[in-house]
Amino acid sequence: MKRINSFDLKDLLLPLGNKIGAIQKVTSLIDEMQHPNTDWKYVVAGIRTYLYDNIYDIPPFSEKILPILFYYLKEATLRKKASAVRASDTFIDRLIFVLQNIKEEKKDYRKFKSLFLNFTRQYLDLLITESREGFYFDYVNNRIIQLTKVLRKTRYGSKDIHEKLATFIALQFGIYIDLAIQLTEEDVNSFTDLLTNMAEKEEVRSLLNQVSRQQYRKIKHEISEIIEHNPEKIVEYELVDFSLNARTWERICLIIKKLIDEERIRDEETIILILESLIRLSHTGNDKDLQLFISRTVASVCSVMVQKKNIEILRKIIDLVMPVLQDEIDKGGNYYSSFSMIYNIGKTVVESGNIFIIDYFIDKLTSSKFCFPEFSGIASDWSVIVNSSHLENIRTWMKLIELNPPLMKKLAASLIVNLKLGGVFLKDTDVFQRDISRLLNSDYQNVFYLIISLAAVFPAFYHDIGATGDIRAFTEKIDTNHEMNDVIHFLRKQVHVESSSRTVQLFQKVMEYWMTGNKNLVAGMLPAEVFDNLDNCFRMVNLDTEDAAQVIYNEARSHFHDLKDNKFWDFFNEVDKENFNDYARGTDFPGVSDEKKHEILGILDTYFATRNPTEMTKLLHYIKNKFGIDVSKTMIWKFLYEISDEDFRNMFENVDQVDISRVNVEKFITFLHVYRMLYDKYNFSDIRAIEKLELYAEEHLFSPPADFFTVLRGDNRIKALHE
Repeated sequence: MKRINSFDLKDLLLPLGNKIGAIQKVTSLIDEMQHPNTDWKYVVAGIRTYLYDNIYDIPPFSEKILPILFYYLKEATLRKKASAVRASDTFIDRLIFVLQNIKEEKKDYRKFKSLFLNFTRQYLDLLITESREGFYFDYVNNRIIQLTKVLRKTRYGSKDIHEKLATFIALQFGIYIDLAIQLTEEDVNSFTDLLTNMAEKEEVRSLLNQVSRQQYRKIKHEISEIIEHNPEKIVEYELVDFSLNARTWERICLIIKKLIDEERIRDEETIILILESLIRLSHTGNDKDLQLFISRTVASVCSVMVQKKNIEILRKIIDLVMPVLQDEIDKGGNYYSSFSMIYNIGKTVVESGNIFIIDYFIDKLTSSKFCFPEFSGIASDWSVIVNSSHLENIRTWMKLIELNPPLMKKLAASLIVNLKLGGVFLKDTDVFQRDISRLLNSDYQNVFYLIISLAAVFPAFYHDIGATGDIRAFTEKIDTNHEMNDVIHFLRKQVHVESSSRTVQLFQKVMEYWMTGNKNLVAGMLPAEVFDNLDNCFRMVNLDTEDAAQVIYNEARSHFHDLKDNKFWDFFNEVDKENFNDYARGTDFPGVSDEKKHEILGILDTYFATRNPTEMTKLLHYIKNKFGIDVSKTMIWKFLYEISDEDFRNMFENVDQVDISRVNVEKFITFLHVYRMLYDKYNFSDIRAIEKLELYAEEHLFSPPADFFTVLRGDNRIKALHE
């Protein structure tokens, strides 16, 4: 059991007694905590559940348990990602519960509450530091305000805690203001000038002034004064409002929509200018919820235009909006709200039933830049780095297609082509199966083949999400050491955590690397620490081909009589590590220098620790030579996928030229089990729909690039899937 600093993770089991279900759940949490590549989302969720389920049972063991929980919540917060928000929310939520519900009649309860408050000081210092670095804790801010009120009401917390809370709130509100839409005086005047002769003009001006740059400066100054003179009362003045920006703009949007609905604003140019102002201003801040609301407002105005059959204004709105939204997506801005606005406008257009405006909208959409996955490497947490807007682009187009598949067949054909050209990247955790199910439940009988062809493009698996059952069992068998710089361990983590269709290609590239020793084949596909260790890995894989290693092996066989008939790696797989090392260190081997012996023994120590498969180069070379020239490796991948375990074993039973150890044949068979299951999982359909795609090309629904159909008709199914 792993120890961190002065505590032992197994202490988390102390409050559970004989609760078998709880023990199993917490044991899984402990396993993830001690893993070198921790899944922080899982750990934070586990700690939250642990504190919810056992909070009244923890106090007798609080001195052992709370330091563990606090340590991991702090570590998760230090990462400044989504896990930091979840971790801080967990801590603050449970602290509020403790303050309000844990009474102090018992000594254990007093100690428990005291430890929680003591850690609060350290934790608030961390939150303040990350706030100064610009990290925004989002919904946790309202939780902190609630905590401040609870502390004042219950009279807990010393002055320094109140000061820290006030400092944190002020820093977070400063970040909130920076993310908000801040209007200049010129912005206020130009917007209200569009409402000439409207009774609501002054109301709108007043609302706009509430979210002006000048007003925000005034609020920040007043907050600074409070922190300097009376920080514990910061929440009493009600200056800090993390919903001010969104609430004010929502009110403005509702007024504008009402004026257009009632035709009190009828002039086309005025309507366009108002919408243009709303869209432009929404993208000056970074309040995603507000941007989403404004997108719905624009869509609702489009709906009004449809009801009034004012198609020309609707066309002008599309011309106005689409370039702005596409630019926001291209520059990596708030793509979620941009795609939401595209969908909302598209939904209004499709429901209009006007063929001209529907085709006009589709032409605008399909001529815009599609968000390809753009795989660019592996992050420090071993996640795959891809274009974050890729999935939302796919989902938006699919939702539009579902509205009316026959009318949207050009969009469907365009989506197929884009996915074939640029590839598709889906993780199991995206739960894309739901999207496909919605598509297949739409009314697509008149374009059946097209929609089925679209569904077949996606490598989505319906039976299990993530690495479950046999896949998990077999990956655990090939990775027993969990070393962070180990390619086998990285493959297992990709299967368990990332679980994407790209994993099949990754397995193939790793096998090519084993076959050739050319590590450039996997450049950019592995984390830096794994890639940098590949030379050491390749040497261990082929250690049996080195003369010095053979000398040590042959001499050792004479010493360990029971293993004298074992092949090279069978011998080292079965020999006792300690006995062998004692023998080898005290023995001079003929023709082997002390320096070379030290090298070989170091590599063997790595093998003893990892028990990774070896001899893959010899093994794969033997298979490759069965097929002659096979540049694309198509025949090799097909062979490895189709051959049975028994036939694979028989290949190496009586081969004089290739002396493969039995242990490595079995380990490679286990590796192939994982590869085959992944291939089945993500390449589940043989539907290619080439003939229909050719028909759509003839109908000018899309323009295929050169050799597009040649690739689809080729023998390389993997290339056809990913092109």
